[in-house]
Order: sequence, then C-alpha cells, then structure tokens
Amino acid sequence: MTTAAAISTELCFQIRFSSAFLHGRTVAFPCDAHGEVDMDRLSADGRRDYLFARIMIRRECSHPEVVPAHAAPQVARDRDDEGGASADRSTQLN
Repeated sequence: MTTAAAISTELCFQIRFSSAFLHGRTVAFPCDAHGEVDMDRLSADGRRDYLFARIMIRRECSHPEVVPAHAAPQVARDRDDEGGASADRSTQLN
C-alpha cells in the first residue's frame, strides 16, 4: 500500500464532539478507528478547536464518538449576534 493510500485508510473515521446544551451543534475531526487524531495534519485553527473540544468534555461537550467519515455529517453552525446562522466552520487538513 502506498503512503497516500495508507493515510487515506487511516483517516477514514471522524471523532465528533456534540454540544451538551445546543442540540445539533457538533464539531468533527479526522481520526483513525481508535479515535486518535493526527494533530500534525490539522490546521492551526483545527488544532485549537480540537484541544478546546477535548477540554470541554463533560462541561459543554458530550463524550466524543468515533464514526465512519462517510456517515451523514452533522454540521455545526455558529450564530451571529442577530440570531441568524453564519457560515459553517469545518476542520481542514493541511
């Protein structure tokens, strides 16, 4: 298996952190089948968001779940001050 194929296979899962208070608000990060995230492959914003989500387990986020990446995505939306939805945020690999 080539290196690119191995990386693609390893990161075919997502670890999802759902808000305990805001129904439907979820952040997800690419991971392996064991829920391990390769932080070196995340963007700077992705690393910050991932570490924040881990810190907030049991405070604001439920325990994370590991799901296949092809599963139907749960989209997290940030709300602006007017109560309307702003652009979706997603975590990108470098």
